[in-house]
Amino acid sequence: MRTVFIVPLLMALLVLAGCTGPAYPTGNQAVPVINTTPNSTPAVQAAKVFDRPIYGKILANSQGLTLYVFTKDSMGVSSCNDAACLSKWAPVLADAIPDVPEAPGIFTIFTRSDEGRQLAYNGMPLYTFLQDVAPGDAGGQAYGGLWFVAQINMTSFPAPMAQNNTNATQNVTQNATQNATQNVTQNPTPAPAVKAVRSAAYGPVMTDSQGFTLYVYTGDSSYTSNCDAGCASTWPPLISSTVPQVSGAKGIFGLITRSDGTQQVVYSGMPLYRYSGDASPGTFNGAGMLGQWYVATTNMTSFPQPPAPPGYGGY
Repeated sequence: MRTVFIVPLLMALLVLAGCTGPAYPTGNQAVPVINTTPNSTPAVQAAKVFDRPIYGKILANSQGLTLYVFTKDSMGVSSCNDAACLSKWAPVLADAIPDVPEAPGIFTIFTRSDEGRQLAYNGMPLYTFLQDVAPGDAGGQAYGGLWFVAQINMTSFPAPMAQNNTNATQNVTQNATQNATQNVTQNPTPAPAVKAVRSAAYGPVMTDSQGFTLYVYTGDSSYTSNCDAGCASTWPPLISSTVPQVSGAKGIFGLITRSDGTQQVVYSGMPLYRYSGDASPGTFNGAGMLGQWYVATTNMTSFPQPPAPPGYGGY
């Protein structure tokens, strides 16, 4: 008689054990994503817009890590495929187009040579820099003169930078990151809305929010202003606490810290100024001054070359 009771009991225990087998994800649990491409950004990390003190509104992944574009790429085609490149740069993979209302550009997905599906912005493939470890890091900016932070107003690849400008850019990035918050707190200056205005004489020129012409100075160097004291009273630097956004500009806006601690706007590394001799908007009285001051245009990628002295290079 005891055996009759033991058998049903054993069967019940076996059924109970089967009910407590391995646990599987429920509808409220995240299913692990298997990353099949080495050093790639998982597809679940959708692009978002973040406002950074130095670069303005940029693209980053959901973890806040900065996204970049590579000037050796072409529209919808990645040139970062070899082991050396992929050891530093992770393609942003995606299974679906992210919904980013703040970004005015268009996201697309293309197939890489390794069959991975990479996210692109206005046709430009997107990457993260593997040495960026925290949100807001931008250690890849101007890396090798070929990699640039992906700003939301980019419509085409930035112009590559000369190698001798690369270290200056990276130093500016580090210094400005450390000082930007403190400077904004101590010296809250409204950001000038830099505008691009078509001029019959100079093409697409840049002006400040009041319409006064902006200039660059060939006595400066990349990301460094050499106009202080008396010079700055004649040529007031364009001061800002945040990076302007100008649609259609080919270069990259940024900020540098001047010797007096204020933040000056730069365009493709060139510090921007007004001229005190321009009494009204739309005037260009500083153009060509001393052969060193030039109207700032949106198609500039480097400092203008001073004109040759009369009698040289002609016929």
